[in-house]
Amino acid sequence: MCMSRMKVSQFLASESGAVTVDWTVLAAAIVGLGVATVGAVRSGVISLGGDIETSLSSASVASLGMLGGDGWEFDVLYVQSLEWMHGPSGFIAQISAWNYTPAQLQTAYDSYARSAQLYINQGNASIAGLMVDHMYAVEQILMSQGVALSSTSSSVRSMYDAVTGM
Repeated sequence: MCMSRMKVSQFLASESGAVTVDWTVLAAAIVGLGVATVGAVRSGVISLGGDIETSLSSASVASLGMLGGDGWEFDVLYVQSLEWMHGPSGFIAQISAWNYTPAQLQTAYDSYARSAQLYINQGNASIAGLMVDHMYAVEQILMSQGVALSSTSSSVRSMYDAVTGM
């Protein structure tokens, strides 16, 4: 029977849309439950958001690689991996295997520093960074042996800053 010819009394007596009505009522109940839940947690979420905003607005952010005790920490320049430097077969372990005396290590350190400065002057940050990585490795070995660098030597930090400033 065509809907346009159906009488109002026949339409009201018809049960063909009953399932749709049931699902509509269930959907409305779920939406109502969701609205009630939002209303219940709204004030707590707003309060938590305010607490987070307060904490973040007063927080200071440190740059990666700058988290050392005096605000500076070495981060490798040439190969972006501390494993390359500090790992079991890393660069520090390789130089240690050379069994150089402290005097030989100091000479190697100063040679790397001169090379780094040369590459900095040439504008070659990549190779200058590699030389600074070498300086750092030798410095770590000397420190592990309880030997201080010569006071006339360039510091790893100053060379590091020069390379990262290029």
